[in-house]
Amino acid sequence: MARNRNKKSFNEPQAEAGPAAASDDSAPAGQNTQSEISNLQSPDTQSAIPNPLSAIAQDSQSEISNLTSQITSDAPPPDTAQIRPLDYPRQELPPATPGRKERFQAIIRQSVLNQIHRHGLAAQEIEVCGVLVGNILHDSSGPWAYVEYAIEGNHAAGRSTQVTFTADTWAHIQSIMDRDHASRKILGWYHTHPGFGIFLSEMDVFIQKNFFPEPWQIALVYDPKANEEGVFLWKQGVPEAEAFLVEPDAPEEQLTAIVNKAKDVSSGAKNTGDFATLAARLESLEKRQKVLVFFMALVAVVALAWPIAVTTWLPDLLKRSTTPPPPVKLPNYNDPTSRPLNF
Repeated sequence: MARNRNKKSFNEPQAEAGPAAASDDSAPAGQNTQSEISNLQSPDTQSAIPNPLSAIAQDSQSEISNLTSQITSDAPPPDTAQIRPLDYPRQELPPATPGRKERFQAIIRQSVLNQIHRHGLAAQEIEVCGVLVGNILHDSSGPWAYVEYAIEGNHAAGRSTQVTFTADTWAHIQSIMDRDHASRKILGWYHTHPGFGIFLSEMDVFIQKNFFPEPWQIALVYDPKANEEGVFLWKQGVPEAEAFLVEPDAPEEQLTAIVNKAKDVSSGAKNTGDFATLAARLESLEKRQKVLVFFMALVAVVALAWPIAVTTWLPDLLKRSTTPPPPVKLPNYNDPTSRPLNF
């Protein structure tokens, strides 16, 4: 229907051309032709003729926007309740993993947690990130996420209060997935909050919604300074903190506390990043100040000791340099007493 309207409007200027487009029968043919060309080239005439392709493009863009909006509004928000257990293979939990409940849960290997801890402890001044790799399975209690591996987000843009997955980061992750984990899924992501606590900021929620929107995808947050960590699961379109289980497949390298409730940052969420950045800068300035004070003290000591050293040792050095050495007494062979004795 949009195209029919465009054709109708495209034909209207031909019926409404009026005197401006009419030819003068009393004038010569050449003048009539020239007059028609001038009228068609005039700005008023060109603006009166619509562009059918432009109109079609606008209508198409409008239809696409409406369809996208309809799809977005019709799609239910992600929730772990949407996971159908029979869609995934059946497998019992690993041995010595207590705490199973009648709902979707995340089970993470201790070796994976150790890797994440090492990654976070190695860079405590900035946020670091990576992805969680494994499979979705189910048992008699329902579906569960089995996190077997982690891939560090190399080339990620890490700051003191924010981390970003770059194109190079995704290329690195995909290459490892294709090489080592072709039969597994990306179950979610992890990142650190050095000194900020366990919660998801607005940017973290944006990353979760746009890059990990599946109902079974999770987010793990680790605070290397407070030795805390927590997992967030989808609940009615909002990632919420919930306890997770640990498979003891390796010794625990870092003792951490599992947080079941996210830190409340509602009153100061907007200022959390600024405060954290300011605190990091103050800490850096304090370190620089200590180094500067040390060197200033060293310079002051040298400045005070130098005159004393000059006045104390310089005269002796000058005296020694100007005093002639004592004459060397050679033996007198004419004097019997000065001759060496031969035995």
